[in-house]
Amino acid sequence: MRSFTRHIVVCALLLQYAAGAAAQTTPTPTTGEAAPAQTPADVPAAPLNPPADTAAPAPQPAMQPAPQPAPQAEPAPASSALPGILILPAEFTVFQRSTVALEPVPAWTEAAERNLAESAHHVLGADGRFRVMVVPELAADRQAELREHIELFKVIGSQLETVVKPGGKAWEGTRSAADYRVGSGLAFLKQQTGAQYAFLLAGAEVRQTGGSVFMQMMLAGLTGVYTPGGGTYMYAGVIDLETGKITWFGTQMGVQFFGMGAADARQASGAEAALAGLLKSYPRTVGLDLGSGTGR
Repeated sequence: MRSFTRHIVVCALLLQYAAGAAAQTTPTPTTGEAAPAQTPADVPAAPLNPPADTAAPAPQPAMQPAPQPAPQAEPAPASSALPGILILPAEFTVFQRSTVALEPVPAWTEAAERNLAESAHHVLGADGRFRVMVVPELAADRQAELREHIELFKVIGSQLETVVKPGGKAWEGTRSAADYRVGSGLAFLKQQTGAQYAFLLAGAEVRQTGGSVFMQMMLAGLTGVYTPGGGTYMYAGVIDLETGKITWFGTQMGVQFFGMGAADARQASGAEAALAGLLKSYPRTVGLDLGSGTGR
């Protein structure tokens, strides 16, 4: 019994000792003592973007002077406001001079007429004073009527160049107030196309063969006289389609010696150069006053 009692006392002493040790290792917080520090997991994360009112202001771009407007060029005249001009078929023949004859060459003539018509389109189109137009398809009777007026222009052109201009005092009054017309028969072209003028070209070109050049050189050596063996002669006019009046007339002549010189209308470059030289005086008619006051 005494032994059992002793064991109970020892156990009580052990429990009391354990309670005292626990009280010493866990201190009780007092008033005013700082709270234990929070672990990183307990600290709230800082916001990724700072508040708008604390952000640094964005840099403002430097002020640039306002660009000055470019000077406006004078407006070019509208093409529809320019007077229309029709390029009528050229009347041009290319001949070949041999030692015995002077004969037309159809193939050369066809090439020259085509080149001259195309060159007239280029030169007049680049001039800027006309709106170049194409002759429309015409009925047979209209084509015949057009052909008659072209032939009449050729007669007038020949008279102006060979009689009126070099005619001396007898033709002074005609030169100072020249009034030549082909008639109003071409007014149908104005009604059909709206063009105001027509451009006509006529002339001829003579090309020498090798034998002809040799003969020319032989004669020049024997006589001391150089005579032209070939060349190019052309004349052109601008006609008012409504009245038929010739408002401008121009001529050009190129002489060929020993097969050299003068424009070669069989080549596109030669035809272009010939037309540019022919129209160089426009609107002035050299040697004539055709009513515009710009002649002579």
